[in-house]
Amino acid sequence: MTSFNALQKFNSAARSTVNEISNYNEKIQPHYAESLKKLFERISYWDDMVNNRDERIKKDVDVIERDYSIQLSVMSQNERVVVREIIQLYNTETITRTELTHELGEIREKYNPLKDEILNAKAKSLSELELKYDNWVPNTIHNLASSSHSIDANIAIIWNSDTERYDAISSKDAFSITTKPIITGLVTAPTEIQLFWKASASIDDALVVGYKIEVKTDNQPYVVLIEDTGNRNMSYTHTDLINGEFYTYRISAITDVGVSDSSNAIRASTATTILDMIKELRDLIGK
Repeated sequence: MTSFNALQKFNSAARSTVNEISNYNEKIQPHYAESLKKLFERISYWDDMVNNRDERIKKDVDVIERDYSIQLSVMSQNERVVVREIIQLYNTETITRTELTHELGEIREKYNPLKDEILNAKAKSLSELELKYDNWVPNTIHNLASSSHSIDANIAIIWNSDTERYDAISSKDAFSITTKPIITGLVTAPTEIQLFWKASASIDDALVVGYKIEVKTDNQPYVVLIEDTGNRNMSYTHTDLINGEFYTYRISAITDVGVSDSSNAIRASTATTILDMIKELRDLIGK
């Protein structure tokens, strides 16, 4: 048969009448209502558990977090001291680049197992806590335990172009100071603006996983236009804009460490075409 006839056959076979749908709804409604009742009873049960146990569990989790942070901070401080001493030898040309790489490799072999040991001890303590408070919602204790602490055990070794020396500092410090992108230009059209930027010269582009883009109009605060581009492309086109309106943009780089400081801000308006200018001029002079 023709495709038109085949479509008619399909529609006829697939059609459901209003009565069929009504009968089906009446059949499943009691089961749905019963399931909903059980769901709300379970939610109420867990709410009671949370309200009764939250303070006790939070105190125990705080103790685990404090012990974990203290161990990590002591180890990190020792590691930084050793790394700085080795880099100082390299900067004074006492050791070669090959020796520097070898020494840093040995430090990594020494301290990484310690970090793993501390992390495993924390995980074990949290597991024991979960067993202690039986019937506790698993992801609730996970949320309590995953709050970020102030200790940063990651060491960043960066080239300081001002002093022409290597520095060993916290990777979070290195990130926030050195890695903000720079907006280099833009192209405007009547209803869109295309932005171009470049990554900081002091960061390995491979570390960037995306960019955060913010925008504002005059006399308004910044709003997030794109939370995370999810790629390392260094251009973006903002569309569906108001013709003749001014927009200000700033951009931040995103890595596994966090979000960088904001770039330089750049302000531009959407381009007004010649025809629009003539129309506006006519409106002004009343013709």
